[in-house]
Amino acid sequence: MGQCLSGYFKEDTAGSNCRQKHTVNENKVPTELEKLEKSPAGLTETDPRDNYFVDLYSNGVQDIFNQINNLRTDFDTIIDRYCQKMPTSNDYLTFNTTYDELIGKFYRFFRYSVYKMDEHVQLRKDMAVKALHEARRFKAEVDKQINLPQPNFNVCRDLGLQLYIAVDELYDHFFDTFTYAPKGRRASLISIALKDNAARGGG
Repeated sequence: MGQCLSGYFKEDTAGSNCRQKHTVNENKVPTELEKLEKSPAGLTETDPRDNYFVDLYSNGVQDIFNQINNLRTDFDTIIDRYCQKMPTSNDYLTFNTTYDELIGKFYRFFRYSVYKMDEHVQLRKDMAVKALHEARRFKAEVDKQINLPQPNFNVCRDLGLQLYIAVDELYDHFFDTFTYAPKGRRASLISIALKDNAARGGG
């Protein structure tokens, strides 16, 4: 399938401002984020009925979900403009800004995960770490392809799909198991992507 066709997805395919300067490790990962990734969750006892902590934790999950959906739409815009033979520089800058803000969402969720909201906090954090790693892979491939004379954005789409699946796993687990999850659960990222692709003329 050509990369300029919108219909890529198939039904059976299943605190800190990150733009501040941080020291990074050999993989260019901020050392503070690396420590937060590796630190255990649920170390601090708290009353899970406390609305303050419930809101922090719940917003942390939802913010990651929503920001990755924003990243998805930014990537789709790059594809659309590339296929229309239009400049993508500004769209790529927008994509980068959205990604930077996404890293900030992960920072905050990892910090909120220190509170023992329930028996699943470590599992959800592990899911978030997996999603973060998928986001890095996706971003690295977009960076690579957009600088090539003839980019193959289908490779990016494959990695994006893995990212959306990882985030859906976290989001669904949160709403299925967290006693104090808020109302207003959204559809999965995969289903949102399918709907958007159909609206853009995809199959």
